[in-house]
Parts: sequence; structure tokens; C-alpha cells
Amino acid sequence: MSGTEERKALDNRFGRLVLNKSFHRLVIGLVVLLVSYIVVLNGAEFNKYQLKVGDKSEYDIYAPRDVEDSISTEKNQEAAAAKVTQKYSRDDSITTKALEIVSNLTKNLSSIKPENYTKEQLIEEYIKVFNNEKIILDKTQAGQLVSLDIESLGSVLTEVVNKVMSQGITEESLERSVRYAKEELSKHPSKEIRDIGNIMCSSIIKPNMIEDKALTEKARQEARSRTSNIVKYEKGNRIVSKDGIVTEEQIEMLKKLNLLKIKGKIDLPFYLGVLAILCILGAIFVVYLYNFQKEILYSRADLLLIGIILILTLLMARGFVEISAYLIPFSFAAILFSMLLNVNLAIFINFILTVVIAVLTKGDINFVYLSLIGGTFAAFAVSRADQRKKMVLAGIAISLVYGMIIACFGIINKEAVSKVVYDAGIGVVNGLFSIILAIGTLPFWESTFNVITPLKLLELSNPNQPLIKRLLLEAPGTYHHSLLVGNLAEVATEAIGGNDLLARVAAYFHDVGKLKRPYFFKENQYMDNPHERMTPNLSTLVITSHTRDGVELAAQYGIPLAIRDIIMQHHGTTLVAYFFYKAKQSERLENQTKQESFRYEGPRPTTKESAVVMLADSVEAAVRSMPDKSEGKIEGLVRKIIKDKLEDGQLDLCDLTLKDLDTIARAFMKVLSGCFHGREEYPEIKSDDLEKENFKVVDPLDLLLADEEQSEEGESCENTGSKQAEKV
Repeated sequence: MSGTEERKALDNRFGRLVLNKSFHRLVIGLVVLLVSYIVVLNGAEFNKYQLKVGDKSEYDIYAPRDVEDSISTEKNQEAAAAKVTQKYSRDDSITTKALEIVSNLTKNLSSIKPENYTKEQLIEEYIKVFNNEKIILDKTQAGQLVSLDIESLGSVLTEVVNKVMSQGITEESLERSVRYAKEELSKHPSKEIRDIGNIMCSSIIKPNMIEDKALTEKARQEARSRTSNIVKYEKGNRIVSKDGIVTEEQIEMLKKLNLLKIKGKIDLPFYLGVLAILCILGAIFVVYLYNFQKEILYSRADLLLIGIILILTLLMARGFVEISAYLIPFSFAAILFSMLLNVNLAIFINFILTVVIAVLTKGDINFVYLSLIGGTFAAFAVSRADQRKKMVLAGIAISLVYGMIIACFGIINKEAVSKVVYDAGIGVVNGLFSIILAIGTLPFWESTFNVITPLKLLELSNPNQPLIKRLLLEAPGTYHHSLLVGNLAEVATEAIGGNDLLARVAAYFHDVGKLKRPYFFKENQYMDNPHERMTPNLSTLVITSHTRDGVELAAQYGIPLAIRDIIMQHHGTTLVAYFFYKAKQSERLENQTKQESFRYEGPRPTTKESAVVMLADSVEAAVRSMPDKSEGKIEGLVRKIIKDKLEDGQLDLCDLTLKDLDTIARAFMKVLSGCFHGREEYPEIKSDDLEKENFKVVDPLDLLLADEEQSEEGESCENTGSKQAEKV
């Protein structure tokens, strides 16, 4: 493959990727995630300061959270540990060894027989005995042993050494213990024993209390843990004062709180933590949409709408968080999603936003409570607000609830009354601002993203709406037919839990395509029928084109996409039976007639509302043409029409159940029974009969008024079951 061909193939693959809807949804998600990450990161990161030990601070720096001054605390702990004395354990083997030395000396000295040695030799022998035990004696001292009772010396020394060493001797107390031993010896009457004993005690007595380092360290650790002098800064406490000299302890505190600007150092754990939170919330949101709101997940317009509103809410939160967390208009998103999409989605997104904005507020728990409770209430409050008066009342209720929530938590936290009142006032302002902002921007969201709201639908149902007014003036028969179809569709859709207001308004517009050729449709014909001069194929083409003509006309008048879809789907792919059978009867076309040529182009209804409008349209037209409008006949026809649509596959794409179809039939009967109720047939009364029976001749004006009353009574069937007057 040449380079040019490779580039063309690459361009084709890229082009297909750009046109791929899944790719668009992925791009929307990534952009929203990236922008949210930047906004949250910018607001959640604390201000950092460039300071070092000995600098003069230009700021008052406060603790953003509770933190311990580890350096000061460690100093206090070490001071407490230093007060702990060393711990010792007695080594009795040292005492035993000392006593053994005394015993050996006594034994060895006693074994020397003075008669066998001269005095000089005897002194030398005594010195050798002492040297063997590493005790140094000079000749003068050894000479004292010549006339000394060795056994008596051994007994005295044994008693003194045992007494002194049994008390325990440490390195520090050794000198004191030796002095004590000498004091004990000084009590003996023999000078020789005292002198020799002093020399021996100085050499024999040793420390028998050995330092136990493990025990000492354990005692010091206990002292450290028991110390109550822990230096701790609570959230909001000042760490560094303006114009104060920064100490080593303060620098360490700033490092621990990540408030110190260190060149080249990035707080990677913080960045990754924020990103992880956003990714987890995004994944939860996608899973929720996939399981419960799949139609929104596959709608690029809805995803783009959600993304823009989320980013706007986060941007406002970033701006207001510097003033007060209670000023953040978090319910702006909940209100809009409840009105533009649905209340369940609004509540779930409010939960997502609460977690994200909580990161911006650095974990303000009071804000979390306010957002969860207040945002959920706001979503419910506006979900059924289909009039401006209800919107105003909902806004007032939201504001009061905000104020109450803040006041309650202020009381729980034992805050001052003035602060509770001030914060509650901010909450009320927040509620009013949120509802005003949501209502003010509502038309923009409706028009830009083709979203319909109850307020928009009520606006479209106004008889002065330009397209409806044209229908009234240019195709009055179609207009009255549409009104009755709207009544039928509204009651039936409400009965099966659908959007009844959407069904009614869509029914008003479902036949606007007939404005292009109004007199080609039976309800607008008076005497002449153009189809008598046309072939069945041409007539079918004219009749079936009114759905596409209606979509084009509705688009010109700015009618929302949801209504345009119902206009296009309200006939599905049904057969134009009259002209099909007329064509079949024609000998010329007998072998060429195919059903596909006499069907609407579709598509078939994809929503409950679209399917109900289809059924209501067929039922109204069929019942109007019935010669016998008894209740039983009407019900039989209604159920036959629904059965035919079901068997023809027109209801395969919408999620209607057989139970729903039965409910729809019952709802249709409720409306039709009011329209085509039985009436008394008034007999013709001649004036001669009136005179004969002495009846008073009725004034013609009275008869005219009576006729008008009957006419109004007949027309009232077109408004039976309708909520138009009440809602508009």
C-alpha cells in the first residue's frame, strides 16, 4: 500500500471515529472529568508559603485541620523520659564471688605454717597469696598478718562484705558502699584487722546491681506516653503570626500540613487522591445511568447538558467557597435536572456534587449535611412545579428549608445565637438565588438542548401559540380532532404513569402537517373531495406525507424535538387501508399493488406517549364515523383498534404491556362515554298543536338560545377529561 493510500485509509478511520456516537460520549465524559479536576484541584489545594527558619512572616497562617506539633511534643516527652532513673537488676553471682575471695584468702593464708618460714619469707608468701586474688599488699601491710588471727580476719570480712553487698551496689554507690564497709570494720578493736580489712574491702567489694537497659527504656517509654504536655493545634488555630519570627517547630508544622512551598516538590499523593475520587464518582455515575437511565447514557445532547451544568455548578462553588460554603448554589443543578430530565437523576447527581464540592470546602461537614438534605428537597420541590406560581412557592420552601437546616446544625454544635442567625440568613439567600438562577436560565437549556419542561409544554398548549392558531383558522376540523385526541391521550397516559402533559400537547400538534394541504383531509372538507379525481397511489402519497410535513413545519416554529418525534411516529408504519383496497379493486393495478406502497414511512412509536397518541388518533377518528355510538359498540371498536395495532407490530418498540393496553382502553372509554352520551330526541311540535293544547307560543329568541345551549352541550365532549383550562 502506498503512502497516499495509507493516509486516505487513516483519514477514513479518523472520520468514522469522529462520527461515532460512542466516541462523542467518551469525549464529553473526559472533558467534564478534566475540567472538574482542574477546578477542584485549584480550590481544594491550600495556600503555600515560602518561609524558612528565622524569616519574618508576612502572613497570619492558620491550621486547616487539627494537627500535632511533633517537635514540641517530642521535647516534652524526652524531658519526661530523662527524669526516669536507671533501672537495675541484682547479680548475686558477684556477691558470691566476693565471698569466695574472702574464703580463699582465709583458707590459703591459714595453710601457711609460720614455723616453716623466716619472717621475711612468710611476708613474701602472704604477698603471693594476695597477689593471686589480685590484691596488692606492701611488706609493711603483709607484716601485720604475721601476728594476726587469720580465722578472725576471715570471719570479720565475710560478715562485713555480706552485709554491705546484700544492700545492692551500683557503680554510682560503690564508693559510698566501700566507706560503709570501712566504717563497719572501724568498730573492731584490732588495728591489724581494721587495716587489712580496709585494703581487702576496697578490692573485693564490687557493684552487684547491673543496669537493665531494656527495663530502663521501657520505663522511659511509659513516661513518654504518660506525658500530658502534648502540643496540638486545632483547626483554625494560628500557627504563625504576622511579623513573627519563624521557628524550627513552626517550619515542621507547615511541612506536616503541606503549607510550605518547596521548590521542585509536587504533592503527588494529593493530586492522585483528588483524581481517584473524581474517577470513582464518574464510574458510579456511568453505572447508574447504564442500569437505571440508559436512554440518557446514549443521548449525546443529554450528556452534554449534564456536563455543562455540572461544570457551571463547580465554577460557582469555586468562587463562593472563598466567602462562605453556605453561599454555594449547589441546588442549582438539582433543580435544573429535576425540571429538564427527571427527579431520580437530580437526586443522584446531587449526591455526586455533594462529595465533589466537599473536597472544595476541605471537608466542611455542615455543608455536606446541607447539600444532601437541601438538594434532595429542592429536587422534589420543583419536580411537579408546572406553573410559575408553584415555582415561586417551591423557591420559598427551599429557602426556608436551607435556613432551618443551618440553624438546626448550629444549635447542635452549640454555636452563638448571632452566628446561627447569620448563617441561616445566608442559607435563605442561597435558596432564593439558586431558584432564581435556575428559572432564569431555563429557557436557554430548553431551546439549546431541545428539552421540554412542564412550563414549556404549558406555553405550547396555549391556543394563541402561532402554529395552533394557524390550525384553528386554516384547518378547523383538524383542530377540533386534535383537541379530542389530546384529551384521550392525556387521560390514558396519566393512567399508565407516563408524561400526560407531553402526550396532550403532542396530540395538539400531531396533525399540523395537514396545514400544507388541509382540504385533502376529510375533517376539513365540506362538499368537494379532491381524492375522487386522484389515483389511490397519489392520494396515499398526499395522506402519508402529512407526518413529514408536520415535522418540517414544527421545526420552523421551534417545537421541541420530543414533540416532533411524536408527530413523525403517530402513524408508525400503518397501512392506509382505504386507498389500498381501492387500488386492489382497480383492474389496471390489481397485479401491481403492494402494501409497502400504501404504508406510512414510520418510524413506529418508541415511547409510551407516542404510542398512546397513535391509539388516541385512530380511536377518535373511528368512533366519530360510527353510526351507532352506543357504549358497547364504542368499547368493542376501541379494543379492536388496539388489538389491530398490536398485531400489526406498531407497538413493538415501546414499552407498553398488555396490562397497559387494557388500562388505555378503559381510559379511552371514560372520555368517549362523556362525549357520545345518549340524548333524548325531541318531537317536532307544530304551532297548531300548541294552540290546540293552549300552549304558549315560544319566542324565536328563546328557541335560538335553547339551540345554542344544546350546541354548547355537544361541543363540551371535546374538553371532557382535559386539564388544559386548569393548568393554563
